[in-house]
Amino acid sequence: IQQTYLLITDSGKMIRTTANHPYFVKETKDVTTIGGVYQVDQSPRVETLTKDSFIAIANQNIHFIVRISKEYKKQLYQQYKAADKLRFFASDIFAKAINTLLVSERIQPARLEIDSEYPGYEARITQIIKLANPILDIYYRSIGHSASSYAHWAAYRAYKGEYKVTLDVKEEKSEKKKERGTQRVGLGVVTLIPLN
Repeated sequence: IQQTYLLITDSGKMIRTTANHPYFVKETKDVTTIGGVYQVDQSPRVETLTKDSFIAIANQNIHFIVRISKEYKKQLYQQYKAADKLRFFASDIFAKAINTLLVSERIQPARLEIDSEYPGYEARITQIIKLANPILDIYYRSIGHSASSYAHWAAYRAYKGEYKVTLDVKEEKSEKKKERGTQRVGLGVVTLIPLN
């Protein structure tokens, strides 16, 4: 039996739904993706400092990809090293990249299935992601390389230049981006109530 939810809009309309069903909500000029199950994977891994990394959030129908430049990764690596927190470098950057995509692209999934890239750091990754979306259901598993590994293939194809990236992260500055992201945190549009 699938988990079902009662989705209640701000106007009071109610819809009984499952986590697999995405809903698109139009807000002025921006569209918010609500619901659905999305996978998360990367290619190459964040700790590979000689290549750009591509982190994808994807399902069968849609993908969102952030590219983190190798130069920016090296800059972040030095910051983590200086703060004596190098052991958190890869997992933190991976989690923050996921958050950046969720916030900037207005994705509010019911569940994220994250590739088990950083064993032992799942709680930390979850904590960082839940800063932007506290009610998000997060699950860790091996995404693999099968045809249904949507996030893996999206990240890999972006790395190979076959897919266009949604967001390009090259440097840390832009106070404007931070402010914009904060305004987009939270649901505000709907309420999800688990029914079973």
